[in-house]
Amino acid sequence: MLMAGKTKLNRAERRQVIVDTASALFAERGFRGVTTRELARSAGVSEPVLYEHFRTKEELYSAIIDRSQQKVAGEDPHALLDALAVIEDPRVYFQKLAHLIAEFHTSNPEYIRQVLFAALEGHALADLCFERNSGPVYAKVSAYLKARMAAGQLRPLDPTIAARAMVGAVMQYCLFELHFGFRTVRASKKRALEGIVDLFLNGILK
Repeated sequence: MLMAGKTKLNRAERRQVIVDTASALFAERGFRGVTTRELARSAGVSEPVLYEHFRTKEELYSAIIDRSQQKVAGEDPHALLDALAVIEDPRVYFQKLAHLIAEFHTSNPEYIRQVLFAALEGHALADLCFERNSGPVYAKVSAYLKARMAAGQLRPLDPTIAARAMVGAVMQYCLFELHFGFRTVRASKKRALEGIVDLFLNGILK
């Protein structure tokens, strides 16, 4: 019999509760700091029920990544990135790209903490994150750069290095300003991102 005020969850809802709970715990304490017993108790299920939904830890990690991919204004950030590829003006493209990256960081603080924990702990999720999220982003930005170079709009250079420089600059800004709270840039987020794009496209030498 259900207790007053309690609502029985269906399978999909229970699975989502487990994913949300795991995401929050891993972001707060890292992967080594959370046992399956603690995770099950926090999600309000038994360990056997936990394993009914996720037979392996890898399945749970994959679900957490899927959760992050739906959290930029309710849309898949990879689909949003693909939509930018038709923009022929590099400045417009990179300004929109910078704001998309910043919005992803703002919308997914738990996921960013999980990635940092995974990298520091040598956790399997680190490789999975790169394979599912970071790797495709760099590949798509590199492809755009290569196309614009071929069109004569950008000087020829290694597009993979250029992609790392652009994306890396925005990500470093996001980590310091949005996650760590280090206010090193005396400008609004909009102006800071525009400045990064301008520096990327025009350089600093006279």
